[in-house]
Amino acid sequence: MKHLIILWAFSIILLEAHPIPKLSRGSNNSLNLSTPDGDHTIPYLGKLKSLMIFVDFPNLEGKNNPYQPEEIAEKLLGIQENGEMSIVDFYQQQSNGKFSFEIDIEYQWMRLKNKKSTDYPDSYRPIEYIEDSLLLAQKSGLRLRNYQIVYIVAPKGMRHNSPTHYLSERELGKVRNPPKVVVTFGDDGQQSRIQHLIHETGHGMGLPDLYLYDPKNEPNEFIMPGPWDIMADNWTANYFCAWSRHLWEWIPKKNKQHIKRGKKEIELVSIDSKTGIKMITIPSEQYPDELIVFETPKPWKKTVKNGILIYKVNGTIGTGKGPMTLQLPDEITNASDNNALWQPGQTYTNQKAKVEVQII
Repeated sequence: MKHLIILWAFSIILLEAHPIPKLSRGSNNSLNLSTPDGDHTIPYLGKLKSLMIFVDFPNLEGKNNPYQPEEIAEKLLGIQENGEMSIVDFYQQQSNGKFSFEIDIEYQWMRLKNKKSTDYPDSYRPIEYIEDSLLLAQKSGLRLRNYQIVYIVAPKGMRHNSPTHYLSERELGKVRNPPKVVVTFGDDGQQSRIQHLIHETGHGMGLPDLYLYDPKNEPNEFIMPGPWDIMADNWTANYFCAWSRHLWEWIPKKNKQHIKRGKKEIELVSIDSKTGIKMITIPSEQYPDELIVFETPKPWKKTVKNGILIYKVNGTIGTGKGPMTLQLPDEITNASDNNALWQPGQTYTNQKAKVEVQII
């Protein structure tokens, strides 16, 4: 339907267009909104080769699990469940064909015969459990050197839920040629959806958590992206925002602009359009640490009004501490509100940054 791809225009008190600058990240060297580079990250361009294995224990047998590997894989990989696109189609669409996701799945439970699930402490970084699982995969004939990321799924009752682990050969000891990244799914892997696996893979590709780890200590105006990016909400969100795609170079340079000063009228097209300007950035009052971003996203549900999403991105703020914050219209206090997007006739003003944006 044509009305889902609306051309929005707005006037900015700024002038000539420039390439989008790289944000300063200060001392924030891991999982930031400045750059997804690093020796520990997996590719975000070209082909990503991944592996999913299912590991059980004598005291926690996979055959008794409420969900079997085929069912879990269908949920985590979105294999046309309820009309959802698969993870392969998702990355193809989001990246404009610049990134492809391939996965090999071992559908049989592999048994850690000499271990019980209770032998592994419930810790954020269960290195021994990861090491034993990867060694088990190698002994079964799998060549880990062929994969950049491995997903380890355990039966219900194993509490090593899905933090993303960046690994080194030194940490894993006996494992030869280990993958750079491992994601462990425990109880949380039994009923999760495609967004869950995409979120964790996003960490592997260098993106931080865009939700708050400790929301009680933040002021009310500190609004997280919520349903507008999978790194903020892996249950409701369906897409990556323009800034995430920009960091991964999924938006061509000709389709994005940075405006420094003066006055300019720009036509901003849908993030999913093939041509035109898809995203614009301008300096915030905290530049070069921070930019203000404008995009026209696809609404995350049918009742949300089409419009422009405005948010700030800060390279110096760490994962889970609010590196991305929404700039909502007056009277709107929730990212999930049907009126969270800016509409024609509204004006965004940031006096500290000396910016005024009119949606026309």
